[in-house]
Amino acid sequence: MRYFAFRRTTNILATTLAVVGMFAIWQWLQRTLRDDGFVTGYLLFGAVLFLAGYSLRKKISVLPIGSASLWFQAHIYVGIGSIFAFLIHVGFRWPDGVFETTLALVFATVAGSGLFGLYLTRTIP
Repeated sequence: MRYFAFRRTTNILATTLAVVGMFAIWQWLQRTLRDDGFVTGYLLFGAVLFLAGYSLRKKISVLPIGSASLWFQAHIYVGIGSIFAFLIHVGFRWPDGVFETTLALVFATVAGSGLFGLYLTRTIP
């Protein structure tokens, strides 16, 4: 049981540090008047590719690329981090245009379903 608590604490701490680091980099890019949309966009794109990789990992179980439980834990914490990356990417505001609003709604729906699925996996025995 100690290992579980240590692992969860470590993962939460690593996710928190990553989010704080993303925010600090975003603030630095804002202050130096650089285009922060590309940096946060590519970071978010990489996170989404990694999250989609979990599905691929489940389908190709013969490759020695880590256990499914390790991938699931990484999927959870990268998913939570990607929500914060998305908020940083849009500048903590709701998008204005039709295309941007549609993308934001799709991301919010997928992230919400992931959080709901996480809730279900933790509450239903």
